[in-house]
Amino acid sequence: MGPISQYLYAAGSGGAVIHYDGTQWTDLISPIKEDIYGIWGSQDNDIYVRTVFAQVYHYDGSNWTKVFQKTALSFHGIFGLAQNEVFTVGENNTVYEYDGLNWSIKLSENLISPDINGVLGFSDTNIFAVGNDGKVFNYNGTNWSEMKSGVYENFNCVWGISSTSLFVYLIVCNFQ
Repeated sequence: MGPISQYLYAAGSGGAVIHYDGTQWTDLISPIKEDIYGIWGSQDNDIYVRTVFAQVYHYDGSNWTKVFQKTALSFHGIFGLAQNEVFTVGENNTVYEYDGLNWSIKLSENLISPDINGVLGFSDTNIFAVGNDGKVFNYNGTNWSEMKSGVYENFNCVWGISSTSLFVYLIVCNFQ
């Protein structure tokens, strides 16, 4: 792939997905009607988005295809390590993994949080997830373990440049 500035994507309300080619933003017309709450891709012909209604769509560089739907749940985050290793997380401690052919539930009995809101990984044995009540979890390839954050607000997303340099964010609203 070329310079990173040529491979920027953003997604949002009403199924909008846009691409920045280093010079300008263009609309990637999608059939998606609901709001998109997460996006991840490994290259221009391998983009995944997850919607507010627990649907995952894949963009192959030309066409959008719905590749997964779990109607009883809401997905909150999506992340991948490769074309054949994509994760989506959501309510009720849900973690699903895509292996390039099928989506399957990833064992998550140690994830003790009402919702898992964000996911990020650096290898298949080093994946992080964040959730409600300040929960941070690490997956070692076999088991999830909780990492104490010292914060009790709901974490909404995790991002980092390495497993020793992670950032989480939360949204605190005080409506009066």
